Amino acid sequence: MNKNEQPDYLDLLEKCLMHWFWPEQNMDWNGNLGGIIPLDLKETGQAAWPSKSFTMIGRKRLRNIRDLIARAVADNVPGDFAECGVWRGGACIYARACLPLDRVVHVCDSFSGFPPDEPETHWTTYKCLAVSQVQVMESFEKFGLEDGVNFIAGYFSATLSQITSPLCVLRIDADSRRSTLDVLTHLWPRLSVGGYLICDDYKSCRLEPVFEQFFGAAPVVNDIDQSSIWF
Repeated sequence: MNKNEQPDYLDLLEKCLMHWFWPEQNMDWNGNLGGIIPLDLKETGQAAWPSKSFTMIGRKRLRNIRDLIARAVADNVPGDFAECGVWRGGACIYARACLPLDRVVHVCDSFSGFPPDEPETHWTTYKCLAVSQVQVMESFEKFGLEDGVNFIAGYFSATLSQITSPLCVLRIDADSRRSTLDVLTHLWPRLSVGGYLICDDYKSCRLEPVFEQFFGAAPVVNDIDQSSIWF
């Protein structure tokens, strides 16, 4: 951008969601603060657990949301955006800014951490993963993006059937095999023809077998970064 151009709103928003303009400490699984996070780790989404950012997914994965929403809208693919597993809500806040207001953003999470009987039991012990619905709602309000947002609270197996509208983009950030399968079971049938599915941590959480089990064969995927994919 040259000095005569105006900053792009979505570019500024993604930096605010990542706490780009201010120093930010990392934190460990127990919420203890550590060193300052380098910007290159925020770019790639490898900042572990940021203490203040609204999202930990990094700029590449945020830009993927923006790109796929733009494609879906340009191609008149019908439906809303849904994310399953939202943490502090940053990706959904960004999606709300990218998506026309006549389409809804579905914010799906337990808002209390992982199910206690999740096979990946280690996730259930990390308190930093549990962010309340009130906190996430307040974050939408801080950015003035609370309109056209539908919160669905509870474990995916019991709540995702509430979504009955078509989806143009579905983003899965469940980080476990069973929860990912729950999302696919309930929401893959809602994804419109020509729509897009994103899976965060597809590689790092070794979720390939879940997709192969669900579809009967491994899908052909596109890499976003070192761990996440879309198709």
